[in-house]
Amino acid sequence: MNVLNRNIAPKLSPIPRAHIPRLQSQEWENGIKLHHLKAGSEDVLRLEIIIRAGSFYSDKILVPPLLAKLSREGTLSFSADKINEDLDFIGASLTISSSSDFIILTIYSLSKHLSSIIPLLKEVLCVPLLKEKSLSIITDKEKSGLNISNKKNDFVARNTLDQNLYGDAHPFGYYPNIKDIQSLSVDDLIKYHKKQVL
Repeated sequence: MNVLNRNIAPKLSPIPRAHIPRLQSQEWENGIKLHHLKAGSEDVLRLEIIIRAGSFYSDKILVPPLLAKLSREGTLSFSADKINEDLDFIGASLTISSSSDFIILTIYSLSKHLSSIIPLLKEVLCVPLLKEKSLSIITDKEKSGLNISNKKNDFVARNTLDQNLYGDAHPFGYYPNIKDIQSLSVDDLIKYHKKQVL
């Protein structure tokens, strides 16, 4: 067995040239920008729809993340079960997340299923069912999660640092509390959806 001699530096080799595919961009007549690239030989796609609708744009900072979570709970034409069933049937996955700046819909699928996914995405984006019952379930989960997180030193430390850096009123410095979660209504979500997403 060869023993590695750490006193001798390894042989230097040139770094091979990396080929980075070129990003294609276009702007549609309605002002929406599309950026796309073809990378790899597999017939799969990752589609992200990025909407400037994060907490920074809301008077109530918790509205965008709750809107993102509720968007998967059904639409005018599809129940939550139907959405999940249709995505599972074609082997696709859909996540909806929120940040300080954006609400992001991300879908992974085989490229051949894109035409069947687009109507579903349109429904999720444009006509989510924002119901009091669903909001109540999600806010209960949020309150439980917050109670657990408040017992973790890293969560409290990170939020305390952010509060001191940015201030309570800034989305980066905001620290959620139970009272703010309880004060949210379906009307808040509907108004924000109409203003920022549509």
